[in-house]
Amino acid sequence: MACNLQQQSGMRPLYFAADLFSHPRYMNGAATNPNFHVFAYACAQVKRAMDMAKRLQAENFVFFHPRDGYQNPLQRQIYRDIQHLGHLYRMAAQYKDKIGYKGHLLIQPKPFGPLRHQYESDAMSTMQMLRHFGMERSYKLYVKPAWSRMMGRPYHHDVYMASAFSMLGLVDTADNYPEANGSSDICAANVHDATIVMKCYMEQKTGSNKSDYGGFTLSCRVRRESFEPRDMFHGMILTMDTYACALKKAARMLSDGCFARNLQQRYISYKSGFGEKLDKGSTSFEECEEYIRSHGDVQVHSSRHEHHEQMVNYYVYPSVKYSAGYSGRLLGSSWKSTERLQYETANEISSDST
Repeated sequence: MACNLQQQSGMRPLYFAADLFSHPRYMNGAATNPNFHVFAYACAQVKRAMDMAKRLQAENFVFFHPRDGYQNPLQRQIYRDIQHLGHLYRMAAQYKDKIGYKGHLLIQPKPFGPLRHQYESDAMSTMQMLRHFGMERSYKLYVKPAWSRMMGRPYHHDVYMASAFSMLGLVDTADNYPEANGSSDICAANVHDATIVMKCYMEQKTGSNKSDYGGFTLSCRVRRESFEPRDMFHGMILTMDTYACALKKAARMLSDGCFARNLQQRYISYKSGFGEKLDKGSTSFEECEEYIRSHGDVQVHSSRHEHHEQMVNYYVYPSVKYSAGYSGRLLGSSWKSTERLQYETANEISSDST
């Protein structure tokens, strides 16, 4: 049926996945199940799903394991469980090459729910596991920023962590209520947070570590009291408009280059001399001690955090309108506004003091 629909529409799935959590056989996990029979069943299910992904020419294949974790560590051999996850990923990467599947392999971390703790709880733990088993070149991450909120972190946290290690694949646009310690999957409406995410994504697509991975999914859900069919349309439009607006604002941030220059200035001490040696990892404790003896105590500089936050607001909530044919500039001479001049002046003062 899916193949017939694809022939009629000519559309390819953004991603395909094997359901390794909803059936009762997976109540104690899939790859991390104490029963080898369940692990073997999960592997067979992933094989069939990858066959279908290739047939449908899915752009990505996603691994999502909300039941691979623990309720009580006293009932688990934790390293063995995580090792079994590594075996699953190794077999999947090998089978991908064997059948010639051209899509990307992605892993979606989640901190908890339904289990008390999941082994792939966030971007850093998942990347460490992949690196430990030598799988970091075969996989990227499918990040859901809403789950960073579940862990008491900023919405954009996992996006930046994954991107910093060139491991960012897909981004899920659903959001969570900040005050709720659980998954609410609301439609994204926070333009400020979406702009920070979009800026990171655009830097990955255009920077020195340019990647062909990427894309955004809309897994948000309308509230129970929104039961009319058009409510779903409004929810999807709300999310798309939020990220479309964020795209424009992030593009403006990047084209202006104000944040990039500020960041370069902040790390300028690593450009030459002993700082360059430290940056390249070619120093020792003894050399560091000798340098401090020769140069004395550190001269500290303000991070000007509040001013930085003010400038983020300046880009996210501009006091002037965009031109009709927006190309990264504002109407008239407002681009050289008082706010921006103040920001550049502050950077120059910081540069002089450094």
